[in-house]
Amino acid sequence: MMGTSDAVDRDQARAIADEPAVKDCLFLVNKGVPFDVAFTLDATMRLAWCVVLGELDGGSFDWTRLEWDKRDA
Repeated sequence: MMGTSDAVDRDQARAIADEPAVKDCLFLVNKGVPFDVAFTLDATMRLAWCVVLGELDGGSFDWTRLEWDKRDA
């Protein structure tokens, strides 16, 4: 982790953390896809891989809305 003396541009960090493509790539990395592979996929392939891995985890993706169905709690 960064020490307290490291200068951090919080707005830039937040913008990066909020970027959907970054979230998708890190989701793929978390699932075991190599970093360099995850971050070089085009948007269509990245979405497809995220959906497949999410469905393998029990999720249900609505292709019409391009959203995950809500799970019952």
